Amino acid sequence: MGEGLLLVDIDPLAELVGVVDARAWWNDEERTLARRRSVVEALMTVIIHPVGYVRRGTTLESASDVVEIDWKRREQR
Repeated sequence: MGEGLLLVDIDPLAELVGVVDARAWWNDEERTLARRRSVVEALMTVIIHPVGYVRRGTTLESASDVVEIDWKRREQR
């Protein structure tokens, strides 16, 4: 590997190998938004559909109508 290139630059999930508590890893204050985003992008595709002109979602239940999550298979990564 080249200088300065880290394994997480190649595979965003590399840092999670061996992590016992994924929630603690995710909530660690040292974890940046960019790191979390790269993990989400490696695991799933998130699509946010338009909600319409008047309709506004204020609960998780209403958000489920406009947010679509497709889990990626290993071949897609």
